[in-house]
Amino acid sequence: MEARAPFVGRTAEIEHVLQHINGLCYGATPQLCLVNFCGVYGIGKSALLAELAERTEGYADVFGLSLQLPALPVGAKTTPLDARQAIIRQLHPHDGELPPDNAAADGALAACAAALLRRRQPILLLIEAEARHAALSFGWIERGLLLPLVRANRLVAVVTSHTPLRWRELDTRRRAESRILQPLNLAETALQLGGGSNAATAIYRLTMGLPLANAVAQHVLLEVAEPEGWDQSLQVALLQRSVDAIYARIGPELTRELRFALEALAVVREFAIPLLQRLFNSCDLPGQSRSQAAQLMMVRQLQELDLVVWDQTNNAWRVVPLLRSLLAQLLRLKHPAHYAALQRLACDYYRQMLDDVIVARHIHVAELFWHTIESQQHNGTTADEVLRDLVQRYLVSPDGQQVDSAALYALRDRLLQDAEQPQHVFGQMEDLTTLVALLDQTATERW
Repeated sequence: MEARAPFVGRTAEIEHVLQHINGLCYGATPQLCLVNFCGVYGIGKSALLAELAERTEGYADVFGLSLQLPALPVGAKTTPLDARQAIIRQLHPHDGELPPDNAAADGALAACAAALLRRRQPILLLIEAEARHAALSFGWIERGLLLPLVRANRLVAVVTSHTPLRWRELDTRRRAESRILQPLNLAETALQLGGGSNAATAIYRLTMGLPLANAVAQHVLLEVAEPEGWDQSLQVALLQRSVDAIYARIGPELTRELRFALEALAVVREFAIPLLQRLFNSCDLPGQSRSQAAQLMMVRQLQELDLVVWDQTNNAWRVVPLLRSLLAQLLRLKHPAHYAALQRLACDYYRQMLDDVIVARHIHVAELFWHTIESQQHNGTTADEVLRDLVQRYLVSPDGQQVDSAALYALRDRLLQDAEQPQHVFGQMEDLTTLVALLDQTATERW
């Protein structure tokens, strides 16, 4: 695991784990002893584990152990023997004999758990579960290693992953928590860069606080003295190098075809099958069949790489948000005409959905509003004027006497919970107060 130097931010996360460890050292039984930190590639998960390992080296009463789950073959359904052997080797590095079959591997894992319990001291496990299909291997060690340690009240385990882990055992699930790592803020970005506030502000607008992108920017700072004065070509260079660094973390499984697909999908904030087909068909992806089955297969492959997630609430897929923002920003600067065309395509799609579909109208209005602003199709009108027009057109009856109040209030809540909208309308208003007031006024006037 690679540690960043210097380590910046994550104070709350570090203190949270140390509090659990300190409690265990003093004989307390932590109600939650399994902490899953998750987040996008480059968010700093490995650096967090390395920092925790360094911070706890001086704990004489704690036995610490780091474990990195191996990548599994593409399409794996169970944890193969070689992966189990790799895990046993990390738990018992000096044992020359490895289990010859899966049953023996299960026994060896149970023996590792028993050996840890014989130490009669608090145990800190730092587990990196970020490789391909690591969730399968994690399920194996959850049952054979973590479960007996949890039941003995002797364990604090920190597990990192790209998406929240699914705990399969009741006794581990009830004592586990998931925490999504957020990007660094502006002050933390400035600390990581080691530069002045002007440089940090300019870089933060591009990297949005992603630690890996900030690290790329550190190298760019050696080449360009004043990033606040960067022209578009230098902004594109930083974004491209950041995206390339993320792709390098993902590995060769992200093929050229999948990259094209990911970059097309990043233009929209969510997508179902009809919008997916429109985006793919408009991009002429290399070597890609236009059949729906082939397109869905690419989405599933992106899901397996933790680049696309399914949003159960909205019944749609999403490119993971921070990566989506970086990719969209790069496409907007590097290929503005193509980006604008895809935005117009998205606007046309949501207009058609509002004309043809009577459910989820608040979602379609919200996304049409977002894409209209993003594509600058509003002809100089302000954000509140754009929203007023959309509400009157799609949520108010033609005679102006009735309003779809359920959709209106759902739209209000969606705007308030939308982390991207305040930045999206930045420059036209300080926050979303004006937009929410507009919706409240519409509901009052119409009823």
